Parts: sequence; C-alpha cells; structure tokens
Amino acid sequence: MYQAAVRGSIIVASNPDATCPLDGGQIPDAGTFIAALEIATGKAIVFVVGKPSLIAAEAAAAHLELPFENCFMIGDRLDESELSGY
Repeated sequence: MYQAAVRGSIIVASNPDATCPLDGGQIPDAGTFIAALEIATGKAIVFVVGKPSLIAAEAAAAHLELPFENCFMIGDRLDESELSGY
C-alpha cells in the first residue's frame, strides 16, 4: 500500500477507527494504518467511505430516496467527532 501511495495512487479507507474491540481487548483498526500511511507519505488520505463518512450517509439517503432529516444511523460506536458533517 505504501508503494502504491508514493507512486500516486489514491488510497480509500474503510473507516477511521483507531482500534477494533474484541472479547478481552482490542486490535489496531484502519485508523492506525491511515495514520501510519499519512506520516510515511506526507499525504492525507482523501477518502474514508465507511461509517461515519458523509459519502456513506449520502449514498444511503439517496438509495432510500429520503432526505437526511428522515434518517438516522446506528453504529457500533458513538463519538461526537464522528458526527461532524451530518
């Protein structure tokens, strides 16, 4: 992934979560790899498409043909920073 990024590929991340909870602990999640790539390449990841991205919210609302005010999202975590942009 690093080689692709430094050669100009656009990296699309699934989610910004730093860790993934498991029974008895946690493991690193996509957010830790995003941070590592950003530091190593000096470039920001442009797209995060899974929850809680605006891209995912817009796609779901469009698919359902509903305005945002008639929708709500349920996820495995609730963090105020994840709600920005909605």
